[in-house]
Amino acid sequence: MRNRMIFVLVTAALALAAAVAWATAPAGKFTTAADTVADNQTQLTWQRSVGNTKVTWKQAFDACDALDLDGKTDWRLPELQELYSLVDFSKAGLNPYIDAAVFPDTPWGMYWSNTTGPGWGSAKNRYTVSFGGNFGPAIAQTPGDTPLAYVRCVR
Repeated sequence: MRNRMIFVLVTAALALAAAVAWATAPAGKFTTAADTVADNQTQLTWQRSVGNTKVTWKQAFDACDALDLDGKTDWRLPELQELYSLVDFSKAGLNPYIDAAVFPDTPWGMYWSNTTGPGWGSAKNRYTVSFGGNFGPAIAQTPGDTPLAYVRCVR
């Protein structure tokens, strides 16, 4: 019984260490400007601040379409995997699960992605990414267009 407990504890510790090592952003991953953040690994540029307003999925698309930051107007709603790449698992137990020095004043909660999936009937599920809360970071399917979430645009 004792050997089994030690095995479980060691396995859990190794899994946690691997997850943190995998998710911790290496030095130089991000380059910040006043209103934008360049991800030097993915070559994506992110909206740096998002405010405290939650919107519908359609409003999120409209907000990205209308965005003009650093003279750029080709902003869009990110794909699920792009948005999830911003989750910082080294912030375990802290909210939000994102580098607060790079993305200051980020409210924890759900953020819209452009990714959809099958839903009930003709409705499609919309995928969101949570940067914190009671259960830490998560990916969720949100039915339809009416729930509210934050939006962080990308180009």
